[in-house]
Amino acid sequence: MNSAAWRNNFRFWVPGTVVFVLMSVLLSVFVLRFSDAAAVAQARLTRRAEELDSVRARRLQAEEAVERIRSSEAGLAEFYGGRLSSESRSLTAIIGEIKDLAARAGIPPGALSYDRERLEGQDVARRSIRFAVNGSYQQLRQLINFFELSDSFLILDEIGLSSNDVEGPLRINLQLSTLFTVGSQDGSEPAANLES
Repeated sequence: MNSAAWRNNFRFWVPGTVVFVLMSVLLSVFVLRFSDAAAVAQARLTRRAEELDSVRARRLQAEEAVERIRSSEAGLAEFYGGRLSSESRSLTAIIGEIKDLAARAGIPPGALSYDRERLEGQDVARRSIRFAVNGSYQQLRQLINFFELSDSFLILDEIGLSSNDVEGPLRINLQLSTLFTVGSQDGSEPAANLES
């Protein structure tokens, strides 16, 4: 086509060209705005995903902490219910075990004395048991080993040598203690010396 034809038919191609240019401009503006909005939305989505990961990690930590607390509570309940019992139920058995272990080591104890104290802020009382034994070094080591291997809750508080005779048997003063649940008792029972 020549230029005269273009000029003569301008009313057909000019509106189409104007519409095309306007649509191109609008499309460019829309694409620019949409890409900015898409970038903002993507950044927001990334931030939310990171927040969600953080919340999930904190929830997992909280669940683990709750599980540790439940496990600790179960362990404490088992300790108080299984390993510790009331003094009236277990003291005789523990004294019997101490005497039995000493006899197995070949050095039966003499008289036993007892002290009792309530542990501050706890439903637990501590009973100390003192006694002396005479025997060889090996027998004393074996006795201490028996105490350490005992299933009872025995604490070896003190060991004191009270014999100067190098040739003869050693005399050792021992103090063991154990714990008991006390419930609502006041724990102020005075110390007692009992001959066993």
